[in-house]
Amino acid sequence: RLFQRVVSETVAARTGRVVLDVRQLALDQGAQVTGALSAFGIDADAGQAVVIYDAAMTPDHGRTVRTRRFEARVPVSEIKPASVGRALNAATNKVAEDVAGWIAG
Repeated sequence: RLFQRVVSETVAARTGRVVLDVRQLALDQGAQVTGALSAFGIDADAGQAVVIYDAAMTPDHGRTVRTRRFEARVPVSEIKPASVGRALNAATNKVAEDVAGWIAG
């Protein structure tokens, strides 16, 4: 849910679009974006925070579907809570920015 909020807030800020919650979809059936968080964690062997999001967008009321995978890897200086948190935050923000750019076209 936290990832969803970051993406929603970033899309709204970067695109100027109104982002509705799933419960509000009856209000507007415009472009819909959904996805699955495929990875969110640390690759200790590579020393990286990894965020992978597989997105699907229906820009035209369900007639077509576009899909795309977004991935960010950020180096982690050491596997400790503070550095891991910073790296995961940076990777999350990178993916959210990329998703917003994709939606904006």
